[in-house]
Amino acid sequence: MKDNSVLSNNTAFLIRMKYSTNKIKYPARLHGGTLGIFTNLKRAESFLSVKEKKYYNFLEDKPFKIYEIEEIALNYFWNFVRTRFYDHNGQFYGEHNWEHGNFGDGNVESMNFDCRFKKGDVVEFIDGTILRSGIIAGVPPDKNTSPFRDYYIILHGLKEYSCQRVVSFNIFPLSAKISTQYSKRLLERFKKEYKKVSKLKKEIDKNSDNTTYRIIE
Repeated sequence: MKDNSVLSNNTAFLIRMKYSTNKIKYPARLHGGTLGIFTNLKRAESFLSVKEKKYYNFLEDKPFKIYEIEEIALNYFWNFVRTRFYDHNGQFYGEHNWEHGNFGDGNVESMNFDCRFKKGDVVEFIDGTILRSGIIAGVPPDKNTSPFRDYYIILHGLKEYSCQRVVSFNIFPLSAKISTQYSKRLLERFKKEYKKVSKLKKEIDKNSDNTTYRIIE
C-alpha cells in the first residue's frame, strides 16, 4: 500500500491553493494555482507545515488563502481519488473521497466533515472564483443517504432571491468585516425565510409525506 494513499495503485499528491491578492471586500475575486506535486501525503503535508512555508512566502501576506491536496491515480483516465482540505494555517479540516470505480473499493465514505456551522451564522463562502459573505439559513439533513448530506443553504447579496446551496468545504468563518447595514439585512432575510419555511413545514406535515423541505428546516 502506498504511503497514506487510499489506493494500492500508484498515486501522486498535487497541492493547489486559492487566494486573494487584495484586502477582502465582499464579493472578492480569488486566484488559484499549483504549488507542487509529491509522491506521498506525508511529503505534501510537510510542505504545508510552518517550517516549509519559506519556499512559497509570496502567499504569506495574502488576506485569504486555503489549500487542497488532490490525490490522483496515475495511468487512469478518471484519476481523481480524494481531495483533502486545509485552512490558511495549513490545518486539515476535511476530505472528499470521489467515486473511483475500478481504482479501489468504490464504497468509501464520500464526505468527512463536522457540522461546523449552525443556522444564523454569518460566513464567507467560495462561489467559483468569487468569495462572498452570507448567512446560514439551512444545515445538512440528518440522513447520511441524502444527496445534500454536506450542503448548507446560504442567503447572501442584496437581492431577495439570492440564495445558494454550498458544500461544507467551501464555507469559512468571516475573514473580513461586513457593514452593519449588510449584517442587519442578512438577519432580516434570515428571520423572514425562517418564518416562510416554518409555514411551509406545517403545510407539508398536514397535506403530504413529502420531506424535501428538510434541507432548509
